[in-house]
Amino acid sequence: MEPALKQRLVGAGVLVALAVIFLPMLLDGSGRQTTIMLEQAVPPQPVFDQPALLPPATEAATPKPGTESAPVPEMPPVAEERPVARALPDEPVPPVAPKPAPKPVPPAPVDPQPATAKSPEPAWVVQVGSFAAEASATAQRDQLRKTGFAAFVEKATVDGKTVYRVRIGPELARERAEALRERLLREQKIEGLVVSHP
Repeated sequence: MEPALKQRLVGAGVLVALAVIFLPMLLDGSGRQTTIMLEQAVPPQPVFDQPALLPPATEAATPKPGTESAPVPEMPPVAEERPVARALPDEPVPPVAPKPAPKPVPPAPVDPQPATAKSPEPAWVVQVGSFAAEASATAQRDQLRKTGFAAFVEKATVDGKTVYRVRIGPELARERAEALRERLLREQKIEGLVVSHP
């Protein structure tokens, strides 16, 4: 016998068994009794005591002789809630001054000096040359940097004229600056001058 056919036969047998077990429970006649109970008469509506009505306002305002009753205060009409306006001060409020615009940050220099040059302690540099043209000073600086020297260009004014100085360093000790000048003379054949910086 094929497995699919066998599974169908087993499933059909299980369904028949469940029907035999549960159908008598569902069809025990309890539904008929529920219908009979619903057809019974509904009891009459109960009667409640009606509350006594208050007399009109005109009769309540004039109490009968011999009876003392406190007058009922009339409720004032409810006013709509409105925002309360605050009283303005007698003195005028000074206008708020606008915030000043932030100052523009100046651009960074083209050739910033090393961080050690900003220290308050005196430093020493080896001045290689002084040029009237910035392009010549920049070319000298780039050449020295290629050979391993920490060169930079410093702009200065001498006798009303702008000059561009090429310097190496700075060094905190003059002895180290002197050793740097000797190395420059030995390796590049350039006679430098040790000067204070800045």
